[in-house]
Amino acid sequence: MGEQSAGNSFTLNHLVDTSFSGSASASEGVWMSVSPTDDALIVALNFEGVYSLEHLAQEDTLLVLFNTAISNLVLFCSMMTLL
Repeated sequence: MGEQSAGNSFTLNHLVDTSFSGSASASEGVWMSVSPTDDALIVALNFEGVYSLEHLAQEDTLLVLFNTAISNLVLFCSMMTLL
């Protein structure tokens, strides 16, 4: 999860070995991938980016709340730089 076009799908693909589309167009909705391992079954959810011009702040808030409510771990990607 993170800002729109911040590389969320790319990051998730490399961390969890998924194959979410990382093309120029942003993800829409929620995409799921299941990766079985020897110890566990990893279910990765790729949520569309927040802070886009197409959605209201209330929609972003509901998406973040839903993601937080159903997840054991939330990764947030940001394009903000540290000074």
